[in-house]
Amino acid sequence: MRRTQEVGEISHDKLQHRLLVLEADNFEEWQLMVSKAEAKGWSVYQDGTVPVNGWYSAWMVKPLSPLESP
Repeated sequence: MRRTQEVGEISHDKLQHRLLVLEADNFEEWQLMVSKAEAKGWSVYQDGTVPVNGWYSAWMVKPLSPLESP
């Protein structure tokens, strides 16, 4: 099982970035999700396991395009 959620924006390296949270209940699914996101220009900001449920998780960031900037 896996979940993907775009949760908004964060400031990273003094720039606004979109934030994507990926979660999967097994490592292979998680690796596949991260690889697909990286192919679309996302970068891993932080990864690990979720203490509550043991799922694998990655926070991915992608700089806002000039059209998305406030």
